[in-house]
Amino acid sequence: MADSNSTLHSTTDTTTKWLHDHNLIDIVAHCKTHGITLQLLKVADLNDFRDLCKDAGISTPLMLRLKDAVMSLADSVIAKQAFNAAHNVMVIGEEEKDVVDALDGIMQQNASSETALTEMQKTATEAVNTSIDELMQLVLFKRQTLLQQIDAVVAEQNAELKQQNLRAVQLKLNVLQNDADGMSDAQEFITQTEQSHAQSIGSCAIAVNIDLNRLDGAIAKYCGLRVSGVGLRLGAPSSANEAAAPTSLYEVCKLVCDPHSLLTSLNDDATVCYKKKLVYTVRGNVPKALSQKHAWVSIDMKPIRSGVHCFRVKIRGRNGFLWLGVRSNANKNIHDLDDYNDVRTFCGGNIFSWYRSDADEETHYVDMFAEDAKDSRADWDLLLTLTAKEQSLKIKRVDDTANRELVIPIQTLDTAWTPHAILFAGGNNDKAYSASNVRMHRLRTECYGQSVQ
Repeated sequence: MADSNSTLHSTTDTTTKWLHDHNLIDIVAHCKTHGITLQLLKVADLNDFRDLCKDAGISTPLMLRLKDAVMSLADSVIAKQAFNAAHNVMVIGEEEKDVVDALDGIMQQNASSETALTEMQKTATEAVNTSIDELMQLVLFKRQTLLQQIDAVVAEQNAELKQQNLRAVQLKLNVLQNDADGMSDAQEFITQTEQSHAQSIGSCAIAVNIDLNRLDGAIAKYCGLRVSGVGLRLGAPSSANEAAAPTSLYEVCKLVCDPHSLLTSLNDDATVCYKKKLVYTVRGNVPKALSQKHAWVSIDMKPIRSGVHCFRVKIRGRNGFLWLGVRSNANKNIHDLDDYNDVRTFCGGNIFSWYRSDADEETHYVDMFAEDAKDSRADWDLLLTLTAKEQSLKIKRVDDTANRELVIPIQTLDTAWTPHAILFAGGNNDKAYSASNVRMHRLRTECYGQSVQ
């Protein structure tokens, strides 16, 4: 036993001396505590060496200095590994080199993605914390409001009871004093009060309407995580080029129209587009060419590339022709944005009679909304869906009891779209057209086809 202890002490002294010689005094204690000897360092390969340092709690800078010291020992395994690696030169062809370079590029992209994900995680976490804090404040405010409402109802009922008590005391005194009208007034009051108790006070109940199931469903629907895109995209997130979802159920949109058109104009805050009635008659003063003009109006917004979005177009005034749909940015000339025959740019149609899909020369005739052309007030909803599973434009009239819906497929992928409308001056049909105005709003998708207060 004494010989064993002597050998261990000798080995430890050798290791300590070697560490001192290589200016590694800081890890002497680590090595003694975890039984790391010079002999063990010599026979450890690179992976074993890293595990030894990790288990001993040796910091990375000290581990690198220790590694250099061990590599200076010609008979150490790490030194032999380094020697073999230095002499193990591989010769590969051009094709293999391209593949290796591509794999290296993927690894570099993944490293960048990890950094971007960390930043997105930080931003998303901050957004969650901020929004949930606001939600909690809203709930607390709602609780206080409900409690105040309960107090107000009770106070009102108590005040009415107090007034009845005062009236009863006065009538009681009249009866006791043999007032001539006291008995009849008292009997009338008793009858009225009994009826009042039966109809109001007696049936009064304060019911707290807090449906936790519906509330939980609403929170799940409006408070969740939405991950856009398929796979990882490096650089700016795709949402940077997309229109933000509406923050409320109903948002008024700014509009844009052809500034040189004689047919349309905007109000001061660009939320209403006015269309003139220009009808050609033999004795009129409207040139025939002008009466055949079309004019367009769009929402002034960032074009949409993905997601599901809902818009409402409110038309006031009669229009026998009403083109509704979306336009792309393929045609940059604003003067040509009334040319609905350009299939490169438009997806939609005259909802009263026909429609065309984008990139499709064929006109599809439908008459489901033909009778609606006679109305001078109409609200139309556009549901634009641009997802991996569906690319379409759906059009409905708001609060339509027949639940009619026009569905137009969108064929051009990865295109930016903007809600768009085209109106007609009037031609020679005086009865089918009138002066009109157009408003457009953004809605949450659950409001599609339904009235919003």
